[in-house]
Amino acid sequence: MKILHFSDLHGDIESLIDLRKYSQTKNDLELILFSGDLLGQCLEEKQARKMYDAFYFIKNTVKTQEPVSFDKILGFLMTSIQAKQDHRSAAEFYIVAQKEFDENAEISYKRILDEIKQFSQQILMIPGNWDSLHFPHFFGEYDLHEKSIKDKQELKIAGYGSADVIPIFLPPTRTIPFSHERVYEFLKQRGADIVLTHMPPYSILDSTENGSRGSLGCLAYLRTNQPDLLLCGHYHSSVGDELDEPSGTVVINSGNLGRYGNDNYGNFSEMDYNQSEGRITNITHHKIRDSILFSTP
Repeated sequence: MKILHFSDLHGDIESLIDLRKYSQTKNDLELILFSGDLLGQCLEEKQARKMYDAFYFIKNTVKTQEPVSFDKILGFLMTSIQAKQDHRSAAEFYIVAQKEFDENAEISYKRILDEIKQFSQQILMIPGNWDSLHFPHFFGEYDLHEKSIKDKQELKIAGYGSADVIPIFLPPTRTIPFSHERVYEFLKQRGADIVLTHMPPYSILDSTENGSRGSLGCLAYLRTNQPDLLLCGHYHSSVGDELDEPSGTVVINSGNLGRYGNDNYGNFSEMDYNQSEGRITNITHHKIRDSILFSTP
């Protein structure tokens, strides 16, 4: 089975179009897997920072006798005569910023969905940490987050998206929850030949300026369940493939397909999967720019 994997689109429709055009040239390509971060920046940085200031101001200064949702707190601050003016102003700013985010995210998601529908191959995807909790509303038929599927050949694929870092451009009330413990428990329950995550496993293709920042839950799952293949993204500078010798799992980080903050974009990977033998071969890392393909074995 020929598989194509990509991640971290960040709203870059042009790169997605390039990828679709490439996929149309591959008669043997059967499956496309996408590790999330569909959205790019949906708010201006100044507005996003002020939104977070408003969120934490309310969170740290408004006390309730029982745990209530932040949305309920916002509703109270906007309607109660007991609310202080600075709290009401913060709530109003947060609500306006969240509405603008939702509108921009909807536009971006619809454009991406229109393009995804034009691929001829089967596509499965999960959200990244940049994605809104409204992700399933747009991509439900492709969504593999906290799900697993089995095909006619008994191939089982499981997915778990998001990450443990929230980007400043995403309202805290729009985040998709992530837990290292939940990653482990969910994947262990489902068992799979191929695992699709956004975060890499800890210490495998997860290098940052601050050292390894991958998921301990993913790593624990690899070491206890030994899937054949784990596909991830999230850390754009850690493109590559690595055999985790204790588990025998091949891990592939395909980096970022979309433009994000630098000139390193257009990345995706291809591989052949022999299910009966559990072997991953012919791993190739591609970079595509303006429909021009560059490849590295």
